[in-house]
Amino acid sequence: MEKERFVYLIRQHSLHLLSSAEKAELKDWLADAANREAFVDLVTPRMMEDPDRMEYQDVLWQPVLDVVLRQDRSLSGEGEQELSSVVTDRRPAILRRARWFVAAAILFAVAGIYLLLNRRSQPAANVPKTSLVQDVPAPAQARAVITLADGRQVVLDSSGAGTLALQGGMHIIKQANGQIAYSGEAVRTAKTAYNTLTVPRGSRVVQLGLADGTKVWLNSGSSLRYPAAFTGNQRVVDVTGEAYFEIARDPASPFIVRKDSLDVQVLGTHFNINAYSDEKGVRVTLLEGGVKVMAAGAGRVLQPGQQALVNHNIQVLTGIDTSGVMAWKNGLFQFGDATDITAVMRQLSRWYDVEVEYEGGATRHIGGTISRNVNISRVLAMLEMTDAVHFRVEGKKVIVLP
Repeated sequence: MEKERFVYLIRQHSLHLLSSAEKAELKDWLADAANREAFVDLVTPRMMEDPDRMEYQDVLWQPVLDVVLRQDRSLSGEGEQELSSVVTDRRPAILRRARWFVAAAILFAVAGIYLLLNRRSQPAANVPKTSLVQDVPAPAQARAVITLADGRQVVLDSSGAGTLALQGGMHIIKQANGQIAYSGEAVRTAKTAYNTLTVPRGSRVVQLGLADGTKVWLNSGSSLRYPAAFTGNQRVVDVTGEAYFEIARDPASPFIVRKDSLDVQVLGTHFNINAYSDEKGVRVTLLEGGVKVMAAGAGRVLQPGQQALVNHNIQVLTGIDTSGVMAWKNGLFQFGDATDITAVMRQLSRWYDVEVEYEGGATRHIGGTISRNVNISRVLAMLEMTDAVHFRVEGKKVIVLP
């Protein structure tokens, strides 16, 4: 492909203006793994800027520099994996590095050629502005709120480190790293003081340390209702959405995680519960220890690596990829080899707080691993590279195309 043609197709792709023939042409070019990886590094938020003031070096130079720097870091052991396995390339690492450097060199040359052409030829105003889209960044803050027993609310992202409130003899402390912890001596009262931590859509994951030493991580679009201090012979909390628990062991006081009529009983263990209302059932995945899942008068005990799918009954699944279950806590989207696209989009919708509509493609499946710390445009570009799905973005609405 001529370099000028490559530049044109990349630009048209970023503006969602490719014709059917141009899509096929770009798809053929992307058959090469080096081209695919270079393509992803080009499709960045800079491609969404106003073309009247956009020079191509603003689109190309920084992504190419990022590629080179990322390879330098990987060679020195300091690299951070950003995007992987949506594009499956199993060749040796040294060949992948060499391919990256070749791609970077080509892109520098392309940038220079385009800049000359851009100054001599068509004005940028020829690109329809109505096709531009607004990119959506990954959440930058924990936009969470703690609702106290008396109805007062503490907004975490606007609160500094230190004691936020006093409840039942327990100090609610925001630590320097943003984690929330309860510390102090519990005061027995006639009425237990319950707090609720709410993590809305579009918020980063929040870590909470309960009064008994239990640690909880809450995903976006989730909430946890819990006592400020545990004073009875049971420790009971209520969850919505998704949470990962590391339970402090106390044989005299079992820990119970409740979602409506479902109970997960534990003594000391690590497990994940996915209880979003728009998912098909509640999933309890055990990583360490043991739990008993009870619902509708029935109970099943899980072993590490097993998952309980609770809908009308309790189904125990084995051979679970726990790394995929825990990807959200580790800063990743990770989809199985045949994840329903609607399940993928539900995760994106919660994390980026976007609306999703379907004009088609709702029955398609996709797999791969993508960082949760990149703008949504980058995630969508990676998903489109599978050719299983395509998108149109309108502000904070993502439309899945036929």
